[in-house]
Amino acid sequence: MKSASVSHKAEFVEEFREALKTLGLKQSDIIRKAMQEIIN
Repeated sequence: MKSASVSHKAEFVEEFREALKTLGLKQSDIIRKAMQEIIN
């Protein structure tokens, strides 16, 4: 298994985490889906 790491401004990351919590989603699921869409 490999990992991918990114850095963003703290405010952006907090907004993203709050949105995920509101929607009941996991960050890993969203990133995996985005990566798969790009591959396809």
